[in-house]
Amino acid sequence: MGKFNSIIDPYFHSLFDNQSQTIVIVSPDFKIIQFNAAFSENARIHLSKKVKVGVDIFEYLICDSNELTRKDFLKSFSGEKVIAERWVNCQHEKKICYTYEFSPLTVNSEIIGVILSMIEITGLKASSSLLELSSNRFLKLLDGHQTAYFLSRAGVIIKANDSALTMFGYPLDEIYQLNKEDLFDSNDPKLALHLKQREKNNFATTELVGIKKNGDRFPIELSSVLYFDELTGEQCASNVIIDLSKSKRDEKILLETNIATHIGGWELNLRDNRLYWSDETKLIHEVEPDYIPNLDDGINFYK
Repeated sequence: MGKFNSIIDPYFHSLFDNQSQTIVIVSPDFKIIQFNAAFSENARIHLSKKVKVGVDIFEYLICDSNELTRKDFLKSFSGEKVIAERWVNCQHEKKICYTYEFSPLTVNSEIIGVILSMIEITGLKASSSLLELSSNRFLKLLDGHQTAYFLSRAGVIIKANDSALTMFGYPLDEIYQLNKEDLFDSNDPKLALHLKQREKNNFATTELVGIKKNGDRFPIELSSVLYFDELTGEQCASNVIIDLSKSKRDEKILLETNIATHIGGWELNLRDNRLYWSDETKLIHEVEPDYIPNLDDGINFYK
């Protein structure tokens, strides 16, 4: 122990005492060689214990899985860097979750100990659980409206709702092996435009062609949102897909009916007061095919 301290003491406190993360150096026989102020404070608050050099590290790491933690130390003593999550038991039956990082401490090519750094992530884990719960509720809501949902990372699907399985005809174990080329027509120039717009604005909505497992193609509306996942440090895409097959069929039937019976149709977007006239409506009012009515002009036709 004296040998270790003579090497470490001159540098340790100046380097690590101002660190917010908990740091402790452990010898190959699991005895504490050095610790920073954060480790000492942690033991005082959560365990009501005073940390002492030379004491077994497991006096202060009371985990549900101490055997796994011991194995992590042994891996690091053999030269391997190890990162793990551990729930630690504290006083008053409280549990705290930490990310442990075990790094070999080498001097003159000899591993003399392991540096264990600990970052508390209890709040992050709780937020993650709430996010997962909210996500599951969101998926059920979309299922009720027969709307498909995919969550993808690096172009590969990592989550899907039941409506997505039904819409595209894949079982759950297969859909997680797919990427966008399997579900959308990759030769459709609108897909490339959609991805470019999503990359620029982090959001895009486009009508595309979907491809079922059996090869059938069908019209869809794809809405995608890009976001950064703080838990994994990776970029993800949240995708909502609406099957437009029925609405397209309805539009075709309406158009054929309008032509056969000389009945026109129109739509008004109440959000921006944009007016749409069908081709038959334009014929009835004897305007050019490219005529775009505004709301006031449209009303004047019926006065």
